[in-house]
Amino acid sequence: MPRCRARSRSCAGGLSGVLSPEIGRYAFRWAIFIVLVAAGLLVTLSPGTPEFAVTLLTLLIGVLFLGATIAAIRLLGR
Repeated sequence: MPRCRARSRSCAGGLSGVLSPEIGRYAFRWAIFIVLVAAGLLVTLSPGTPEFAVTLLTLLIGVLFLGATIAAIRLLGR
């Protein structure tokens, strides 16, 4: 078993190289798409309707997905 330094890429617990640049790019594009579409729909919907609540939930999920995508890209992209 090879000895590893603390900050070596090859010894990151098997997580280095898990997220390819293409997957990160596509995930980021999908997250931006979800956030922009949900935000655009919120402008046209009236508050208090079920459609508004579902779109608000979709926006929240999109923002969380965007945050998770950015965190994964920054942490695994080192």
